[in-house]
Amino acid sequence: MKDQDITRCSVAGLNGMLDYYQQGKAARIGSSSYLDNLVKIRQAGKLPALFDTARNAMNTYLYLDTPNHKITYQHDENYFHFNFYSINFVRPRAITYRYMLEGYYDKWIVTKEGSVTYPRLPSGSYNFRVQVSMFSDFSDPVERRYTFTIAKPIWTEPWFLMVVLLLSVLLIYLIIKQREKTWRISLF
Repeated sequence: MKDQDITRCSVAGLNGMLDYYQQGKAARIGSSSYLDNLVKIRQAGKLPALFDTARNAMNTYLYLDTPNHKITYQHDENYFHFNFYSINFVRPRAITYRYMLEGYYDKWIVTKEGSVTYPRLPSGSYNFRVQVSMFSDFSDPVERRYTFTIAKPIWTEPWFLMVVLLLSVLLIYLIIKQREKTWRISLF
């Protein structure tokens, strides 16, 4: 069999499974972001590329599930869990990820796992980057990013500290005036 025949058979089988999934006959399967993304790849006409064996072929897709669609979080919304996965039918066992959270730890961490958790991130601006490659040197990687900011607590803002200081001075002034008034009344 030629490579083109194998690719056509593979694409036909995958199309059949996706048709079955989309028709809702696979109710036991339920919703699957993996299959939903395969449907999108098929709609874009790129399903055969998943089976392309050329070294620089665009046969790997990377998906990043972000914690939320927001980009700004409150100071107490600082627990982040990222899930990521790739679709590659040529060498799925060779898939390797690397990720970094710029602004927190600016070095790549290489893994085979598809998730990472950052509990209790401090306030600041961050850029989560994840890459996938079938090659150990990460040549021709596919990358996804998610940029977000965690706001400072209000009590660390300079204007808040100034307001607290001014209110404290005003309160001390009023207490002193009240004592002077009470002291004058008690003298008479």
